Amino acid sequence: MNNFNFYSPTYFAFGKDGENQAGSLVKRFGGTKVLIHYGGGSVVRSGLLDRVKASLNAEGINAFAAFLKSIGMPANFAELGAKEEDIPQLVETLCCGDGRNGSISGFVTLDKEDCTKIYKMMV
Repeated sequence: MNNFNFYSPTYFAFGKDGENQAGSLVKRFGGTKVLIHYGGGSVVRSGLLDRVKASLNAEGINAFAAFLKSIGMPANFAELGAKEEDIPQLVETLCCGDGRNGSISGFVTLDKEDCTKIYKMMV
């Protein structure tokens, strides 16, 4: 196994109907926007995605849902409502925020310029 560091400032809420807490938990920690990444159809077929989005909407949290491709990125941020002026915030939040300093899932390190180029291709 390769050595690595993992930083995960995450609050975990497990249990029956836990998805109904999504909105209140995001609001509790000061969140106002959420990008939901999901990787398969079961989250849609089961209704889980709709329940999470409903919980977020009930708390006034703006949520965008994105199906992940094999590299872990949505196919097109424009379909999610993102605009060119949103790119700096996307880069800061998704590539550089929360102590990640450009690392994505601990596997790839990108600088802000790389991240900006990627997001510009997707808007």
